[in-house]
Amino acid sequence: MATAGGDGQNQVADYLSFMLLQLGAQNVGRVAAALDDDGPVPAKSPLMAEARRLGLELVKAIAAKTEYPEQRQAQEGIRAYFCEVVNRRRERWPAEYQYFKQQGWL
Repeated sequence: MATAGGDGQNQVADYLSFMLLQLGAQNVGRVAAALDDDGPVPAKSPLMAEARRLGLELVKAIAAKTEYPEQRQAQEGIRAYFCEVVNRRRERWPAEYQYFKQQGWL
């Protein structure tokens, strides 16, 4: 869920989704809302209903250890890139090299 005091909530939600993917998390979806002069999003609004639905889906996905193949594929590409970087710099980055090796990524 991303909120903004004006415009930009969709960009914030996109950024958060991107960063979570980069950090190894997978997401079940997104919802974004702009807070206007009237205050918070009303509890019975469609946005809050969508936020609740996504929250329940997230809980179920965590419990079931659900994988999202397209997100996992993107993360594997990121891991492959960093494996290459760490391997090339193993003399300068011995701790990172050992960690990647212990994880079975090298």
